[in-house]
Amino acid sequence: MPWDAILRAIEPPKAMDVALLSLDTAGRAGALRLAGRASKAEEMTDYVSFLAERKNFTSAYLVKHELLREGGYRFDVEAQWQAAR
Repeated sequence: MPWDAILRAIEPPKAMDVALLSLDTAGRAGALRLAGRASKAEEMTDYVSFLAERKNFTSAYLVKHELLREGGYRFDVEAQWQAAR
């Protein structure tokens, strides 16, 4: 896996209030699972859309989310990475 390229691709834009908590491979070649935290539901869904539009991701979707007692959302995203050919 080209980790440098992946880490650059998953970094949220500065204007997006999203913090990435973890990144793991999801068992299939190129499959990634990311955990994050967002202040608002809109930020969470915007981040999933951001990933889906990135050049080397063929898919990205929200698999789990929860409203946190202290405010904000914790969420998991699965994404499929395909290296440039």
